[in-house]
Amino acid sequence: MTSETSETRQDDIPIAEDAGDYPLLTDILSTLPDIVDSAQNEHAWAELEERLAERIMDRVQDRIGFVLEEIIQQNLVATMQKVTGTLAEAITSDLKSTLEVVVTHTVSDELQRLRQKGYASDANRHKITVNQD
Repeated sequence: MTSETSETRQDDIPIAEDAGDYPLLTDILSTLPDIVDSAQNEHAWAELEERLAERIMDRVQDRIGFVLEEIIQQNLVATMQKVTGTLAEAITSDLKSTLEVVVTHTVSDELQRLRQKGYASDANRHKITVNQD
């Protein structure tokens, strides 16, 4: 089969006017010339199969890309909400524990300081009464 015949066949195939309006298989087949030789017939079918496969693959790939993007966005939002909630709970728990430790130590230190101050005051009072006697 010559390249002229191949080019002629491609030119004979009806071109869709609208990007979403693809020609039907029967439209394509009706424009193919009569082929007597079986080798040419097989080549024509192989060429037709290749063109159809390319068209279908392009459309499927576009659709798969869109669907995957939607799925990833939905899963990412759900995952981020779960992670944010878990992280907030962990931070709140750690903050509460840290605050409890700090307050406990501060109160303990202050009580210790007051005890020492009170002991010193009692000792001074005791010295003053002893000296007056």
